Parts: sequence; structure tokens; C-alpha cells
Amino acid sequence: MSDRRRRMLRAATVVAAAVTAGLTVSSLLLWATFDTEYSAGFTRRLWDKAAVGMSETEVKSLLGEPLSEILWANSEGRTLNYSQSRSGNGNYVHHYIVIRDARVVEKHKVIFWD
Repeated sequence: MSDRRRRMLRAATVVAAAVTAGLTVSSLLLWATFDTEYSAGFTRRLWDKAAVGMSETEVKSLLGEPLSEILWANSEGRTLNYSQSRSGNGNYVHHYIVIRDARVVEKHKVIFWD
């Protein structure tokens, strides 16, 4: 391998390492700004097990009581909130489940970036 090729390869390696380090630091700083509060029984592993079609009783047995429940104005359903912003504003990950006729009809994970 020629000296020129070695120098080019070294330079490319240094640039790739710098970009990777920059992305890692950026990701950590971004994640550090999140202020998500989770319900007492919440874990990501258990969240992944919750599924559309489960009964409300099964969901609450799996994840515990939600932080809050919102009854819809038309009384056709409810939202079970398993995470929220600690500060009431800001960046957080919102996990919620929609219940209709005592069954899970929707499951959502939404990132709020304020």
C-alpha cells in the first residue's frame, strides 16, 4: 500500500471516528433533556408485551395502574396514560393505551419535543 493511500485511509478513519463521537454526544445530550415520568409498574419490557385485543384488566395486571385516565367526552372510550412530562412541559416520551368496550384498541408511544 502506498504512503499516500495509507495517509488517506488514516484521515478517513479519523473523520469517521469524529463524526461517530459527535453523533454519540449529540444523542446523549438530546436524551438528557427528556423529563419523562413513568407509572410505578412501567418497564419497557412490559410495555412491549401489552397488545391490541388485551382486556383492560390484563393491561392493568401487566403494567399496573396508569398515571392518569382520560374519559372521552362521547363516552366511547378512555385513554390510559403510562407516562407524562414531569415538569408539565418539555421533552418526554408519552406511552398511552386506548380502551373501548374494555379492550385495548390502540397502543401508542409518541416522542414530544418542545
